[in-house]
Amino acid sequence: MLPKFASNRAAGGTVRILIAAGGTGGHLFPALAVLEELQELGQVEAWFVGRADRIEGRVVPALGYSLQAIPMRGFPGWRSPQVLRLPIALAQSLWLVRQRVQEFRPHVVLATGAYSSLPVGIVARWYGIPLVLLELNVHPGRAVRLLARWATAIITAMEPTALHLPRRARDRVQCWGAPVRRALRQVSTPSEARRLLGLSPELPTVAILGGSLGSARLNRVAQRLLPHAEAGRMQLLWQHGAGFTPPPGLPRTVLARPFFAAELAAFYAAADCVVARAGAMTIAELCAVGRAAILVPYPAAAEQHQWHNARWMESHGAAICIADERAETEVPAQVEALLAEPERRHRLAEAARRLSRPDAAARIAQLLWQLGTDSLSGARA
Repeated sequence: MLPKFASNRAAGGTVRILIAAGGTGGHLFPALAVLEELQELGQVEAWFVGRADRIEGRVVPALGYSLQAIPMRGFPGWRSPQVLRLPIALAQSLWLVRQRVQEFRPHVVLATGAYSSLPVGIVARWYGIPLVLLELNVHPGRAVRLLARWATAIITAMEPTALHLPRRARDRVQCWGAPVRRALRQVSTPSEARRLLGLSPELPTVAILGGSLGSARLNRVAQRLLPHAEAGRMQLLWQHGAGFTPPPGLPRTVLARPFFAAELAAFYAAADCVVARAGAMTIAELCAVGRAAILVPYPAAAEQHQWHNARWMESHGAAICIADERAETEVPAQVEALLAEPERRHRLAEAARRLSRPDAAARIAQLLWQLGTDSLSGARA
């Protein structure tokens, strides 16, 4: 049974939370959305755990939070020689996390999956700290499956996820949806967003979103759409990632950047349709803003997570799913078709919006607050 939510602030105490989140924006940004809501409930001190050379190494310190860097990496596959280094990286990470826990003394732990969750979850188990897992994919990752047996609560975004967790952990699963930052839930009109981005408020607009790491395949799709933008038939918002340089001389109808982090709400709001990978956070954001989407799952994603996510969206009539190897030929045709069929775009967008859970971040924050204040009260007793 999950604890009842508390509506009052902790009397004179600060709730300390340790957060394992990183590797990709899909693991980091949900945690930040929850933390944003958690800070509305009272005094909170947060410490993140992740890698210094990934997205959390840039974003977390920039937001003013502390990061405990660990050497833990994702599972490389049994055939990779890198798998031999995994036990050493895990042992080193366990040592570092244990030291951090002894110094920081968190009242509650939040883990969003990926590599950093495993050592953090294990140490939380050692010290008896309440552990909340957040799994946004249809098929939970290895770390979540391993830690589920010890978790106080497991929060999912999609109903089928519980079926892929250990049977004895399923009574602690709550399907509350994916937490999304407040800024994305305050979407302006398309014309206002386009003006903000320096685009024509009237021209149809297509957004290409390769995720926090970028996508070579979607960059090639974007280049296939350039002639349409040059001819003035559409505008292109193109997030190409840090490792790619767009061709020179782009027309004014194309806005290309490595990332649209500060303008992501306008990026989505300006778009008539979005072409994207199918990471869990991208799915959540598309549902929150209600946009027609063409999803191209990343074929090398662990355990085909993105393929299952995209098919889940497609099964609800909320997206078009196209296999990666067919993207360069099929996506441009689908984009043209969607731009020519506003009613179809509207149906896709409304289906996506119906899958959104606007209160997800607040509900998870309330749970963490209750667990944290309970731990704080127990420490004082």
